[in-house]
Amino acid sequence: IKKEDVLPAEEVKPIEEGKTADEKKTAEEIKAGDAAKKTDKKDAGTSDDKKELKKPEVKDTYMSGYQAFKEGRTGEAREKLSSVVKDYPENEYTDNARYWIAESYYKDGNYEDAILAYEEIIKKNPKSDKIPSAKLKQGLSFYALKDEKTGRIILEKLVEEFPSSEQAQTAKKTLGRNAPQKKKN
Repeated sequence: IKKEDVLPAEEVKPIEEGKTADEKKTAEEIKAGDAAKKTDKKDAGTSDDKKELKKPEVKDTYMSGYQAFKEGRTGEAREKLSSVVKDYPENEYTDNARYWIAESYYKDGNYEDAILAYEEIIKKNPKSDKIPSAKLKQGLSFYALKDEKTGRIILEKLVEEFPSSEQAQTAKKTLGRNAPQKKKN
């Protein structure tokens, strides 16, 4: 053996018991890779990166979606408002976001999806102040789909549950207009 073929002692790494030199090298490479990943994760967490990756505030997202609705961009509104519900499930804007999602479907004439979206409001938060409006629009959606029987049931329930509400007054007018006509003898 020549002197240049022998590694200095500090470069010689012991082989773990029961492993070949190649297996040991692979294990060391894996450990080195894991350490590099941890370092990358630490570096990725710097304050500059956090600012870039941070989700927008719930209020900003909600207001942006609501503004899109008011401007008639219902698809964009649904997308933004849906992210409020999905990304921030329980907050002060969730009920309103659900309501405007339902309203956007109603405005687009997509009554089936509107009915489902209004139902979600009713089921998720039965104490919401949006319930009378949701029930009114849900009933009107059924009327729009020519399902007057279901529409009537929902509007009658609205009048029964919220008799002094503005929505109940609208429901009464709708019920009166759509009352079955008596046959003349």
